[in-house]
Amino acid sequence: MDKVKQHFAPFAHSRQSPARSYCSQYCPAGPQTLPTDGLQITATGSAVPTPVSYRIRLPPTASSINVIVDPENTISAGNLILFGIALFGAIASYSRPIRRLSEPEPTWSPWNLSIVAFSRYLWLVLLAILFAPLAGDTLIGLIIPSRADDDRIRSIFATFVMQAGLIGVVLVAIQNRKWSLHSFFETSGVSWKVVFTHTGHLFFRYLPAIWLVGAFWGTILYALNYLGFPITAEPQIATQWIAESSSITFLAVMGIMVVLTAPLSEELVFRGLLFRFLRERSSARFALILSSLLFALLHASLHSFLPLLFIGLLLTKLYDDTRDIRTPILFHLFFNLFSFLNLLLFP
Repeated sequence: MDKVKQHFAPFAHSRQSPARSYCSQYCPAGPQTLPTDGLQITATGSAVPTPVSYRIRLPPTASSINVIVDPENTISAGNLILFGIALFGAIASYSRPIRRLSEPEPTWSPWNLSIVAFSRYLWLVLLAILFAPLAGDTLIGLIIPSRADDDRIRSIFATFVMQAGLIGVVLVAIQNRKWSLHSFFETSGVSWKVVFTHTGHLFFRYLPAIWLVGAFWGTILYALNYLGFPITAEPQIATQWIAESSSITFLAVMGIMVVLTAPLSEELVFRGLLFRFLRERSSARFALILSSLLFALLHASLHSFLPLLFIGLLLTKLYDDTRDIRTPILFHLFFNLFSFLNLLLFP
């Protein structure tokens, strides 16, 4: 048993479980036997997130033990607790009807935005996304050149630059088109308190559905991998960094980026600009599907594609129903906050 403790000792100070860290280093996929000093560790797993079973065989004089590892996004005790909370909130939300934010139902005001003008704004959005890494590296070189090789710092700067660029594009569009900033963001006569309460009600109602879609998608990926399709679906790197980090400063910065700036920038672009334009030029269904599909693809994560698509559809539908951009922004904020706390409490 002492040899087992010694072998896992390098991972003792990690926020990850020792066996999970061992798995990420030594057994990326497939069943295999791992050589150790006097021990035989057989790991069975796959490249997609699924429980991994370890049998650690000790010398003949000792018995064998099993270590069950629960990789990220599998059904762990923490996830079940959070799902229970979400399910309770959903049941409670169904005990009272959801009323409209305003009566009568608001209507879309005409934009009169030409395809050429929209293409220019779309081009600016693409530039903000494509050149964010370069701009982020430049800022690092000017501010903290000693951290220029740190992938986490580079990712944070690039993401902040991209988010600021997306928000900037929307503000430029509002200014150039002489739209009212107030009317763009909210429905006249509806207070923030009403929107906050209304969105919180919706969030608890739909959260279990989001969780179930994620579990369903994980099952599909596992089944495809089990059938022999070489599918590698890793969680987004930011979620891994959050789960493994013990730095208060890093977690605070990531919290601001994930919980505040990401919902604001993404909702302004995908719902406030893209969906609104498509909604005026095509059917509501086509606008809803296309804007949500692009939202999911932007995250470039096969691991989370279907849940992101479902969330995009839900956020777009909420915006179309309320005509108030604050609703999808707050819903997105609540969801990211819930996910962020999940990573902190149950890494």
